[in-house]
Amino acid sequence: KANGFPEAPGTFPFGSEHMWDLMMRKSSFLSQFDDLVKKFPDEKCFGIYNFRQRDIVVKDLELAKKILIKDADHFIDIPGLDVDGSKIEGDRIFNYFLTQLKGEQWKRVQSLVSPVFMSGKLKCAENLDEMFAAAADKGVILEAQEVFGKYSVDAIATSGFGIESNSFKDPNNVFRKTAMKMVGAEGSTLDVLKGVLVYVC
Repeated sequence: KANGFPEAPGTFPFGSEHMWDLMMRKSSFLSQFDDLVKKFPDEKCFGIYNFRQRDIVVKDLELAKKILIKDADHFIDIPGLDVDGSKIEGDRIFNYFLTQLKGEQWKRVQSLVSPVFMSGKLKCAENLDEMFAAAADKGVILEAQEVFGKYSVDAIATSGFGIESNSFKDPNNVFRKTAMKMVGAEGSTLDVLKGVLVYVC
């Protein structure tokens, strides 16, 4: 408010209205802002309180693109989920996600993964789409871990090494087999991702 942002006032202990609704189970995590944004119909963004923490909700799509894409290097310490110290393996892996990283570590990893999303590097996404379409036509039940493991390996092959790989049509391609052997996980796509995360981060 002191910086000129309109805000949804907060009250102890939960903060702004959306947090009260969330904590009292009047709204879900996905719908918590639905009523709140209607109170700021002409604003591109507004302030809220999550408990004692002050945050900004961005409504305008173009402004969101600038924050998340064009000027992302100026917004490196976005709020994340606090799972530091967790002994759960899934939490430790989650802590390496770009949305969880801060400061220089965020900059380093962001520069490594950005090439994956260049238009010329998205062939692996087309392969994934084709595989989903074929599976839907045939009524095939898919294993999510296997599907996204193959997709991740293809994305790494394409963006990191310039190799066009399609693990859906050729699961025994040289790059995938070599990558799995390198992390001692031949046959395990999840362990490939673990190895890549450890190497990158």
